[in-house]
Amino acid sequence: MTNHNTPAQSPAQFPAPPSRPLGGPAGPPVKTGPRVGLVIWGLVVALLGLWIVITASGFTIDGQLALIVILGLGGLSLIATALISSFRHAKR
Repeated sequence: MTNHNTPAQSPAQFPAPPSRPLGGPAGPPVKTGPRVGLVIWGLVVALLGLWIVITASGFTIDGQLALIVILGLGGLSLIATALISSFRHAKR
């Protein structure tokens, strides 16, 4: 139940907390942009779509081999980007 005798408090009465401690260091900048994993999986999906278009055009592609190659390249690129990222963080 609400009490109609007390005025409602507006958000202006409650100041927002500081985003960092006052007088403290700003910290490292936040990385923005697409994540590498999402880009790689997007490429995998795009290659699968291209494969569908090519097979619909009448060309024959070995489906099992194509899937093995696409997923293998996607997995290798995910591993490579993880290793590169870990080497970059180790240098800091």
